[in-house]
Amino acid sequence: MAGRVALRIVLIYLVLGVLWIALSDRALVMLVDDPVLLTWLQTFKGWAYVLVTALLLYGLIAWQMHVLAQANVRLEERGRHIARLNRVHAMLSAINGAILRIRDSDSLTREACRIAVDTGGYDLVWLGLVDAEGRTLRPVASAGDALACLDALCLRIAPDDPGVHVMAGDLHAGRPFVINEMVAVPPMDECHSRAVAQGFRSMAVVPFLNGPRLMGVLGFLSRQVPVRDGAVFDRDELQLLTEVAADTGLGLMIIEQAQALERSSRFDPLTGLPNRMLLEERISQALLRARHHRRYIGVLALEVLGLRAVTDSLGRQQGDRLQQAVAKRLLSRLREGDTVAHLGNGEFALLLCDLRMGMDVSEVADKLLEPFELEMGGDLPPLHVKLSAGAAVFPGDGESAPELLQRAGVALHEGGAQSHAGRCVFYAPEMDERVREYHGPGQ
Repeated sequence: MAGRVALRIVLIYLVLGVLWIALSDRALVMLVDDPVLLTWLQTFKGWAYVLVTALLLYGLIAWQMHVLAQANVRLEERGRHIARLNRVHAMLSAINGAILRIRDSDSLTREACRIAVDTGGYDLVWLGLVDAEGRTLRPVASAGDALACLDALCLRIAPDDPGVHVMAGDLHAGRPFVINEMVAVPPMDECHSRAVAQGFRSMAVVPFLNGPRLMGVLGFLSRQVPVRDGAVFDRDELQLLTEVAADTGLGLMIIEQAQALERSSRFDPLTGLPNRMLLEERISQALLRARHHRRYIGVLALEVLGLRAVTDSLGRQQGDRLQQAVAKRLLSRLREGDTVAHLGNGEFALLLCDLRMGMDVSEVADKLLEPFELEMGGDLPPLHVKLSAGAAVFPGDGESAPELLQRAGVALHEGGAQSHAGRCVFYAPEMDERVREYHGPGQ
């Protein structure tokens, strides 16, 4: 590059020099007859040649230096641009790594924002999610500087909302919303005003979708001065940020699906209470603590009396409503740290942890078994709801979760649950003998 520039300057200089010498001497001889004047003019011509060529040489060198300076500026800008894209690539890689190892949505949103600030080099990053109705967008995680800019941020994004936010159209269409000079744009909201006051120059809000539905956004704010085509967030960077947002949204959907699957396998769909599998896990954990601290635990089996009659006479829907009402009542009367589970067909089970003595189970059971009335609606009279219960206590009645549940069930059905409505029957070893006699040998 430098050699070509030097050769170009030398050639121009030689051409102009030859033309000047050849033409100027011939012109002077033709125009001037006086030898003295001709000598003086030739001397002047020599000095003029030196001056003109010096000025010409200066102009050529200055022009080439300007071209080189512009090229250097472009190279520096390109270098900064490549470095920035490399940071975004590193950010994308780190967030994908977080998606593979993190199984909690709150942790993933926080980690994605942290990585975007620490690795991506952005000054403030936030992640927002759309509510279930699809009407508002709120931040759920953020990282970086001047987090107060996001205080009380709530974007109305429903297309039919009169106060719909200006960026809603782009977000619903899956397009990033970008402002490369925030101070030049009228404030869209309080967050925009606070961000300008904190010195932020540009912003990009990049959506991620779940099918056609807007799921959330990643927002990036920067104090960098726009230098490349007047854009901090150019096409190349926005393409990478769109990929970052899409991967983050996919990670959140995977976690949501896994949690839904986990919930369906461990929770009862009718009442939302833990099922038998989860209850047994919690009983096993409680047994470990009870053995270590020399405490008691109680396991209660409960039955909703008259459920079958309600279902047969009023329908399955009213029977389900009755079970849901019982579940809600048991939850409201349960101690903190205890567990109530639904085992199906009107049967519930309770785990009472960290008891000082076995008879504490009786006090809790008395509160849980108080009858109550359930309004059935329409012309139907209120339903008088009664429960019966059986209890097994550790230590003494069993050493494992299945044993305690089985023996609480034996106590519940001792003589028929209807025979002790509103009362709790405690397990005794002789009950097993009566059960065997009732079912016969080998049962």
